[in-house]
Amino acid sequence: MNLRKLLQHIEVAQWKKRTIPQLKGPILTRKMLQDMPLPKDGYTVQTSGSTGIPVTVKRSALSGLWYQATNIREALWHKRILSETFAVIRPNIFKEIYEPSWGPAFSLIGKTGPVYGRPVKGDLNEWLQKIQPGYLFTYPSILQTIDLDKLTNLKGIKTTGETLNYFHPLIADMYSTEETGTIAIQCPDNHEVYHVMENIIVEIVDENDAPAECGRVIVTDLSSRYLHRYDIGDYAEMGECHCGRGLQTIKRILGRKRNMVTLPDGSRHWPLVGSRAYRDVAPVRRYQAVQIDAKTIELRLEVDSALNSEQEQKITKMLQKAILYPFDVKIVYVDSFPVGKFEEFINLYDVEKERAATV
Repeated sequence: MNLRKLLQHIEVAQWKKRTIPQLKGPILTRKMLQDMPLPKDGYTVQTSGSTGIPVTVKRSALSGLWYQATNIREALWHKRILSETFAVIRPNIFKEIYEPSWGPAFSLIGKTGPVYGRPVKGDLNEWLQKIQPGYLFTYPSILQTIDLDKLTNLKGIKTTGETLNYFHPLIADMYSTEETGTIAIQCPDNHEVYHVMENIIVEIVDENDAPAECGRVIVTDLSSRYLHRYDIGDYAEMGECHCGRGLQTIKRILGRKRNMVTLPDGSRHWPLVGSRAYRDVAPVRRYQAVQIDAKTIELRLEVDSALNSEQEQKITKMLQKAILYPFDVKIVYVDSFPVGKFEEFINLYDVEKERAATV
């Protein structure tokens, strides 16, 4: 099957009720994937994700075809104007780039405008205001550092790579991994859900590997020989959509287990630390909350200038209210955060406990 035929097929198939088979066999962990001999054919992708466990995966030509098709589908679903300029800001770009089109695959649906790419460094706002793109593609955490009000031509935003924990009318999110490519695309008719692609099967299981409505994300890539029941490390919730598409639907993508806060009584929940209101209190560029122990949160701030005591107290109270517990909050100033996938909350307390239990 070529790309044109695949696009024609999925345009029709999305409106038919998809029957999901009951999958069997062991769940594939990242450690198991590390130790697995890889096929000799196909192309190689590497990722460490945000798990700290790097993996190398061989993807087939069919996988590549699905990747192209789902990117075109995302543009069609969200009615992208092909003639507009596309700006891309991602850590895997190492120098400024310019391409005259969105890529050869898009020639199947029309002539496109150019693409500008940039690494995550320097004055991103100045660069974007000079280009004035019609569309922007980046991570949600990078997006939060950009003054969108000054991008007067902006018609849409495409995000991927991290959990999207807020709504913006221009944002269309994609859920993907390096290992599998596109898993799901945000519904164009209902921003609260994501539709799973036809080459992917998503299972949600609990800690005992039993089917659940909310729990660990297990992915099977039907275009891969061996990514069968793969535990990608994320947590999500299945859902429903009434747009008419017959695809699997994910209601919420919650993040990873280490993104859950642990209260002193041992209970856990996903903290709502993502507060855009921090910027209203103090000159905060980026922030990250890290649970150090059962009662302590370290709030790491990248700022234009140090906060005064009143600002620190206000932000501390905002964090405690959002996280639903009066943790001892220690504010630490950092010059910058490492480039790459960014997590607004990390539970190092649980990570260290789990590491110690395996020693």
